[in-house]
Amino acid sequence: METRALKAEGAAGAVFLDLSAPGQKHRPLKRFRRYIENSDWDEKLLQRLNRVDSCTCALAAAASLYIIILSLFILY
Repeated sequence: METRALKAEGAAGAVFLDLSAPGQKHRPLKRFRRYIENSDWDEKLLQRLNRVDSCTCALAAAASLYIIILSLFILY
């Protein structure tokens, strides 16, 4: 995998241009970064907020039930 970068200095400071081949696969971190920057994942999360809240409450209930059962076994 060959990647070249071009550094150009201008009025705004140093600018790096990626000159990699267009058909080249990107690294997973770079793909994740582009997904975060270019998609509307935060709006989708806000639309599904009720599901996130219910999953959080279910997880908290399961954890508290586990603690109660464990403490009963320890005490008796």
